[in-house]
Amino acid sequence: MTSTQDRDPEIGGAFYVPAEAPDQLGVTTEQAARALAHPGFDAKQATAFFRNRVTAGHLIPYGRMTSDKRRPYLFRTDQVLVAAVQHRLAECGLTGDPMHAAFLALNAWDADDKAKLPNPTHAPQRPAGHVMRLYLTGVRNFGFELITLRNTAGRGDVAFSARVRRFDPETGNADGTSFRLPGPSWERRSIWATDLDPILAYITREKPVVN
Repeated sequence: MTSTQDRDPEIGGAFYVPAEAPDQLGVTTEQAARALAHPGFDAKQATAFFRNRVTAGHLIPYGRMTSDKRRPYLFRTDQVLVAAVQHRLAECGLTGDPMHAAFLALNAWDADDKAKLPNPTHAPQRPAGHVMRLYLTGVRNFGFELITLRNTAGRGDVAFSARVRRFDPETGNADGTSFRLPGPSWERRSIWATDLDPILAYITREKPVVN
């Protein structure tokens, strides 16, 4: 008998998950948890965190593993990067809206940002996938930035926006995605940033086989 705790939760948000995946090469929740786990954040905790992000609609599966009776979700590896960034935000107490801003920055292209790519037609579906692809080909110096915005008009509401950047040490320039600003009356107030290279190195490391 399979416990319901061993099953993936229903995904949050308006996403359609096919009953069968177009391929079976994706990452399961169990594999993602092994990639995310570290001292003080074991595989069980990582599994719970990953599933919580699925329920929130921040991690997007592309299908289910039909060879397993539990029919777990299958994810592209870029979703492990999304979860890792969100976990670091959570470590700093930046949950809720900041996590949603990270989701948008890593999982959804802005049309103008995508158009600036060398070959936008064949670009990965998501910015996180673009970063993963470049990293695995040897490109380095990636970073993630989250900013706080305050509306200078009205009630002074606060919002968050995020982007992914890559610094080129040879030219001194940086490129990547852009912050999404709600409107001209919103001003930047603060920034939170993290290097993505150590995160990418950790989640792509060789991991022991679990029987």
